[in-house]
Amino acid sequence: MRWGTLAALLALMTASKGAEVSGLLSRAAARLASMTSRPVLALTYLVAATAPVVMNDTAILVYAPIAASVARLCGYPLATVVTYVTIAANVGSALTPFGNPQNIIIWAHYGPSITDFVLTMAPLTAAGLAILSVPVARLPKRRVGRMPPVRLDRPLAASSLAALAAGIALIESGHPLLALALASAFVGVARPRAILAVDYAVLGILGLMLLDFRALAAVLAPYMPHASGGLGGVMLAAVLSQAVSNVPATALLLGTGVGWRSLAVGTNLGGVWFVTGSLANILAIRLTGIGVREMHRHQLPYAAALTAATAGMLLAGALPY
Repeated sequence: MRWGTLAALLALMTASKGAEVSGLLSRAAARLASMTSRPVLALTYLVAATAPVVMNDTAILVYAPIAASVARLCGYPLATVVTYVTIAANVGSALTPFGNPQNIIIWAHYGPSITDFVLTMAPLTAAGLAILSVPVARLPKRRVGRMPPVRLDRPLAASSLAALAAGIALIESGHPLLALALASAFVGVARPRAILAVDYAVLGILGLMLLDFRALAAVLAPYMPHASGGLGGVMLAAVLSQAVSNVPATALLLGTGVGWRSLAVGTNLGGVWFVTGSLANILAIRLTGIGVREMHRHQLPYAAALTAATAGMLLAGALPY
């Protein structure tokens, strides 16, 4: 595990935490939910649109409580709304190389351009959102009354967005340490306590997992050339994600015969299978109190549909893997 990867991850986590603490995303979601008769559909699209920038775990931390509030105010089943929002966070975050931890790791290790990464992941994200829109649109129409006002810290919001934009550019140009310094400075000056609110424990755990699994990956590398790409590589990454979650699965498969495109598609696809496939799923359950069975009741049919669609695109040669 290179220190640059951890620095890049921490820089983006710092900027994302600043955006979260500022109240920017919460205010946007609250206003959106009060302006439409299909608040869950609007909320899932908002989550999917912002997750590629703020990361899926941050999106869950911000939007899961809002999803619970919308479900309560509109009379929707709590598990249904939370599961759909969680899927939107996972699928939306798959689009960019900085949308979730596994993408950042792949980006830092293999070095594809942002354009190449986005073009690779766009079919999966588009299919995922199209499939998700079907059950969400079937929810009955509701209109939420005025939601409690959300205080917006404008200086922190502006600093966080600037740090995020600059950080992405610096990481892309190979300067993750500078990106970290800039993010810390921007967010720290605007709100020093926001720096302390970053989940450093998660960063440490990711670092330890990567170190351990990278060593194991070196041992397994000679035995995996047969799954270098295509459907085999995608399914290997997706299945392995269910056993150890998609971030450790990514670390385990780095440097093996699995190509970066198959690794990115597979680990992101695996994140919407079982709860264990992604940390975002576990966060959603812990934040809202829904049960694993309740989440699986909605998530597994969706996962089956998206997996079939992905396999079909791969077998038809519609995806460049």
